[in-house]
Amino acid sequence: MKIRILVAILWSLSLLGVYSLARRSSVPDDSAAETDTIGQRNHIVIYEPNPSLASGNARADRSDSAEGAEVPRDLGPADSGMGRISSRFMEQTLGRALDSKDPVARNLEIAQMIAGLDASNVQAALQAFQDAPRNRENEEYFRLFMHAWGQIDGKAALDFAFNSDDPRRYVGAADAAMSSWAATNPNAAVDYLETSEMDDRARRFMTDSLVRGWADGELHGAGAYVASLQPGDQRNNLAQMLVGQYLDQEGPAGAMRWAEQTAMSGLDEAYSSVVMNRVADRIAQTDPETAALWFDQSSANTAISSRTLGEIASEWGERDPIAAAAWLDSHIGDERVNGDAMAGLARQWARQDPQGAAAWVGQHLDQGGLVNGQVVASLSREWADNDPQGAIDWVSRIPDPQVQGPGYASIMDRWARENAGAAGSWLNQQPVTPVRDYAVEAFANRIAWESPEVALLWAQEIQDEERRVRSTIRTAQALYRQDPELYQTYLPELGLSEDAQRQITNPRRGRR
Repeated sequence: MKIRILVAILWSLSLLGVYSLARRSSVPDDSAAETDTIGQRNHIVIYEPNPSLASGNARADRSDSAEGAEVPRDLGPADSGMGRISSRFMEQTLGRALDSKDPVARNLEIAQMIAGLDASNVQAALQAFQDAPRNRENEEYFRLFMHAWGQIDGKAALDFAFNSDDPRRYVGAADAAMSSWAATNPNAAVDYLETSEMDDRARRFMTDSLVRGWADGELHGAGAYVASLQPGDQRNNLAQMLVGQYLDQEGPAGAMRWAEQTAMSGLDEAYSSVVMNRVADRIAQTDPETAALWFDQSSANTAISSRTLGEIASEWGERDPIAAAAWLDSHIGDERVNGDAMAGLARQWARQDPQGAAAWVGQHLDQGGLVNGQVVASLSREWADNDPQGAIDWVSRIPDPQVQGPGYASIMDRWARENAGAAGSWLNQQPVTPVRDYAVEAFANRIAWESPEVALLWAQEIQDEERRVRSTIRTAQALYRQDPELYQTYLPELGLSEDAQRQITNPRRGRR
């Protein structure tokens, strides 16, 4: 499936490349009068219809060729590029190409025809598409046609897209037309969007298309438009798209400038936070040191969240955990440097050097709850992949049960996956305590699908009622699916409510 998707993407990109090259070479000849046959001219031929494309196409045989008319062999004078394409020539040639079985010739001819679109022949091209076979390739060509039509007459293209009776073309056609129109005439596209009658879903979709096209043509204008929208999820999602555009077009420095301007503009805090955090996240993926330095130097960094600080430290920690830890430590007084921010770095560090990571975390164990269960669980989980006993020895020395418990659970989850026998033996030797409940629940849940009857017995050993019921439901679901009759023999001893029993036998309906 992934290979098929990749081939389709590469195929589409190759078509867009042919179209782009042809479009750049095309200069409409406004002085040329439209005729049914573009006459022979003394110039370099840039296009010759491929006679093989006519095979199997009834429409190609019905007009000019039937009347004995000469098929034009070129498209325009040498000093004007492609020249104007007549409506009849457009419909016939595009129609033949859309029926062709030769992908190379088809791509070239369709790209050349679409590159020669203008107001005089666009309806003929539309007719050729409407008469053509309906298949995946032709729908891709149709999107390319709508992109070109959007540049010529965006309103007409969108009116067609919204009024078309063909539901397969509506979404893709409207998206292509709106994005290309917005790239060339964003104000007109905005007017259309604001005055046209469409439902909320269509308006949201068209707004996304408009901003995407506008950002391709004029990024700062698109940014100002998004900032002017009503606060909400769509504006925040569009801001995330703009982050990618700023990074692509203006690089990290430009993206950071835009983010700081947004944060200082007086817009609502949620929007500023989305922009600042998304820029920091994206930069951290490739250059965490720059993201960290930006945080240190930006006066607008108050919009950056604890989660983003954790992302920066985590990405940096993959390359240099000691430097990343020193950076986080330099901000210990900031309330955003908490367990959430430390967990990612602890995880990355533990993959390389679990003892080093444990030593760093240990330095902060007594600092007012800075180290929480998530930090210990993240570190322990990675450590347990190669040395579960070493991870357990470290977790056992943590004094706070609320922090220690998640550590035991993460170790048991990994250990039971690799060696359930050894993990179960260790559990059998542990005294019954609230901390042991964490480990038993994780163990039972991990082995539930391989050994559901054993897992159910372990779940019954959990002392905390809420944990016991939760684990019992999960392990009993596995037993019920594999052996309903055996499940029925256990049911009287489980002490489950009717609602819990429904979650076991009908989990989809029972979930809340």
